[in-house]
Amino acid sequence: GPRTWVHWSLADDSHLRIGGDMLGSVGNIRSISEGSTPTVFAGRRQIRVDLPFVADAAARNAGGTFAELRVRPTEWHALELGARGDVWLVDGEPEMAADPRVRAIFYPAEAWELHAAAGLAHQPAVFLFPLPGLTEVALDRGLQEAVQSDAGFAVELPAALWLEVQGFVHHYDDLLLPELYAPEEGASAPVVDAWSYGAEA
Repeated sequence: GPRTWVHWSLADDSHLRIGGDMLGSVGNIRSISEGSTPTVFAGRRQIRVDLPFVADAAARNAGGTFAELRVRPTEWHALELGARGDVWLVDGEPEMAADPRVRAIFYPAEAWELHAAAGLAHQPAVFLFPLPGLTEVALDRGLQEAVQSDAGFAVELPAALWLEVQGFVHHYDDLLLPELYAPEEGASAPVVDAWSYGAEA
């Protein structure tokens, strides 16, 4: 999985960063629970721990390029622009995506910072358990898409402390959530739309 980038420092807290990365993995994944009966717990069928979305995919590769530009036209505000292009290849079948993002930062006072951001992100569905070697999934369901946004503030406190609070709202399309229900034999997990929202400090 090589990665490379070039960074240019521009005038007055401005910079440009351009780079690319690639991840490749080869090897057969075999499900050993083929034909097994799902566990029943509390009267409900549980999900079989098999790999219907990665089995028989001998090669799983991904690569992308990105560019990030930060400019600060005035003392009281800055703008960060970014774009990323990715391609995923599973057994020679490609999926491509382009993801732009923007972040605006305002400095109303010396110790204060306000910011708002929005962006688009794509990725294949991943296995519901984060197990090593199973983070790449076949592309038969296409890519999941997320529209992400956040806004918040930060303030510099005494004793070299820094407080940051922000809220976020994300919307997801074509989200694969096999844990939503326990399917019957041969049934496929649903693809859904979903919202995620909250705050953090």
